[in-house]
Amino acid sequence: MSELLPCPFCGGSAERIDIDDGENAGGSCISCTRCQASSNLEFGYKENFVSNWNRRAGPAMTPDNLREEVAWLLWHRFAPSHAVDFDGDSNRSEYLRAADEILSLPALSVPEGWVAVPREPTVDMVRAGNAALSPWVAPALHSHEAYRAMLSAIPSPGGEGNV
Repeated sequence: MSELLPCPFCGGSAERIDIDDGENAGGSCISCTRCQASSNLEFGYKENFVSNWNRRAGPAMTPDNLREEVAWLLWHRFAPSHAVDFDGDSNRSEYLRAADEILSLPALSVPEGWVAVPREPTVDMVRAGNAALSPWVAPALHSHEAYRAMLSAIPSPGGEGNV
């Protein structure tokens, strides 16, 4: 079994508690000896019990632990159902290699001359497009103007806009 990492909240040492009697008999949890933070009470399947505690909220993400987390997510999703411990898995290096490949992919970007737009136009975009339409201009020309006006009314990503 893997060693328990310190409590992610206070840094205190952690201990496994196995409950032998009472209504929670057969259950186990991991608890901090200092602040008493604990994992969920687990019954039955406990093979990932320690690794789940060790993967709780912890230090800020760094490139090294991001690699480990991506590899663990791949293992968790694609390992055979009988695989019980990522750290001891004989294919761990393959999951790390796959994580390296994923993390080396180029970031998605918007090509030069293009803009990212909402999937559906916002109310402000529709208003701007309608305002640009003119009954006195050829339809092909005013649709271009309407499109440009709608693009100028796009809200900033994450910003507030009329939907």
